[in-house]
Amino acid sequence: MLAPDDLRQRTLGHPDANVDVAVIRVHDLITERLADKGSQYLQHYAVSRENLAGQNNIDVEASDDVVIVGYPRGFYDEVNLFPIIKSGIIASRWGAGFGGEPCFLIDAKLFPGSSGSIVVSKPVDTVVRGGRLLHAQEKQFAFLGIFSGAVTNTPALAASLDSLRAQGSASTELLSVGYGVAYPFGM
Repeated sequence: MLAPDDLRQRTLGHPDANVDVAVIRVHDLITERLADKGSQYLQHYAVSRENLAGQNNIDVEASDDVVIVGYPRGFYDEVNLFPIIKSGIIASRWGAGFGGEPCFLIDAKLFPGSSGSIVVSKPVDTVVRGGRLLHAQEKQFAFLGIFSGAVTNTPALAASLDSLRAQGSASTELLSVGYGVAYPFGM
């Protein structure tokens, strides 16, 4: 467990304070634990540039399927130590940013508290590359970005909230808007 001061020193926030994304440096802690206890303590996998969309055989574009993997509000399968997995699609032009921001939209029904979840392309074992059909023995995917949060300034959201309030609903927190903002890796 990290002390609050140590956590603050290890945390790097996004340069834009409006972007709900941060990175916590833990590589040295993982390396230390692995040196002490090896794989009995923790299995880990590294992500490199080759795991990013366009850097491998996985290309993505608007309307492609995505998978969002995370721990919304700490919720997960405590017995099997497995995260919550949801699905959606890329809802904006991939690689071009959205509304002048370095992000892309996804259309997915997510739980509140899903910020920080990883967005990956839907795993596939067959892709078409350069007119050739490629088949892998194991499903492949590309890391796309980090989910930041629901789009909260759309006319559809405002209308939905007004409708719920007009019906006397006290809680609008669980309203699933659908559109969310994700910040891409490597862009």
